[in-house]
Amino acid sequence: MQVLYFDGLHAQHRSAQLQDHGDVLELSGEAWTQRYNKAQTQLDELFLAAPGLLRFPDGSHAEVQAASDKQALRQMMAYQPGLVERWQAKWMLALLAIIVMAAMLFSAYRWLIPAIADRAVNWVPVITEREFGGKVMVLLDEQIFKPSKLSDAQISQAEKILKRIKPANALFPIHLEVRSAEKIGANAFALPGGTIVVTDELITLLKAEKDDLLDLEAEEQVAAIIAHEVGHIQYRHPMRGLISDSMVTVMMATLFGDFSVVMTVAPGLLIKMDYSRDTEAEADAYAFARMQALGISPGRFAEAFVKLTKESEKNVDKLPTWLRESLDYVSSHPNPKLRIERARAAAAK
Repeated sequence: MQVLYFDGLHAQHRSAQLQDHGDVLELSGEAWTQRYNKAQTQLDELFLAAPGLLRFPDGSHAEVQAASDKQALRQMMAYQPGLVERWQAKWMLALLAIIVMAAMLFSAYRWLIPAIADRAVNWVPVITEREFGGKVMVLLDEQIFKPSKLSDAQISQAEKILKRIKPANALFPIHLEVRSAEKIGANAFALPGGTIVVTDELITLLKAEKDDLLDLEAEEQVAAIIAHEVGHIQYRHPMRGLISDSMVTVMMATLFGDFSVVMTVAPGLLIKMDYSRDTEAEADAYAFARMQALGISPGRFAEAFVKLTKESEKNVDKLPTWLRESLDYVSSHPNPKLRIERARAAAAK
């Protein structure tokens, strides 16, 4: 039987003849011979389109190319397919295995990983979370953000809004950062450790076009959004989400053998953090309660989200109606319309 022999030390192969001598396999080439104990030699699973691979105890191996030789090799080694290989030969069992694996992965993603993250966040010291959030902010400034183009008076107004909104018993010393971010547009989000980032584009979207500063209505709309982000910080949602998404990334890297993707988790992950429906609802409820305590109607939250929704929908208006509506069922965020309705319901109480 003709084979290609690799000695395990050099990339270059040598052509050889493989012969079966009972308990011994003999490889012979031009002016060389090598013998191996058959019982210590391993034959890998044979695939239709791939070479047959015979592994020897010294780390060398031989490849068999021809289909007829692979069949002869199977008989020579008295090859017995394993359980997984036998399953693969039966498409019903293979399909069942895929379904079971998919169900296990979905269950881990939907329930197990969030449950672990909820517990793990309590093990992270507050000081550690603050230091981590600070480092992420530095990375965001280097990679994504630009200095704010708003006036000092506009930034000062936003800071005063946060000062009014944040509670006296905040879990972290909460502070505001205002940045220009054309790539992500009108947005606000919370980082681990107490930082709330508001983009220039958000302030510009909510204020009256001709005014430099926010009027009372726009002030309260910004307050509603900031109150929502304060809720995320109070419940440590950014850190919980980061732990959860990092676990998913590690799980996928383990399954597919590419750990390079693990290094891409932060900082972009925190900007587009996919909070769960329950988590977003929790932050919304916090915002409604905080606003009512300060004499601000939760209706301002609804007004702000109407504007934000119209802005974001500019990019998806060309999609068919059925697809736009179905996106809610696959998204981890609640449908904006439902959040607007909840805010209006809270305002009516």
